[in-house]
Amino acid sequence: MLKRTCSSIQPGSDLVNIGDMVLFVPIDSEPGSDLWRSDGTIDGTTVVKSFPSGLRLTSLEYEDVPVYFIVQNGDCTVWKSDGTEMGTSLALHACPTELIDAGDTIFFTVQKDESTIELWASDGTDADTRLVWTTP
Repeated sequence: MLKRTCSSIQPGSDLVNIGDMVLFVPIDSEPGSDLWRSDGTIDGTTVVKSFPSGLRLTSLEYEDVPVYFIVQNGDCTVWKSDGTEMGTSLALHACPTELIDAGDTIFFTVQKDESTIELWASDGTDADTRLVWTTP
């Protein structure tokens, strides 16, 4: 079996703890970005999901499953993961500047233009995503 390797982890990168493992995004020489997980062993460090371009992993609720993160590739989408390939999926079509996981609700901000910032709330689905507040 051919094992992919992770060349390095970017300083300041998010290491997101979920259960007995961490999720992270390494610097890679290959095009695209990968979401990785590790249980602290070499054999337990594997790719969860590969994405075609830049990936920004964001989560403020450590040890909370699922972990939400932003994938940017021309447009933005919010994804969620439980640390498995099958449990990693698209959650929202949104381009937030910040994501905060508050239990059953994700809050995120979107900067519409230089003077307009919106606060949104969601249960992690497009159907239940709503505008909460906008700058006057």
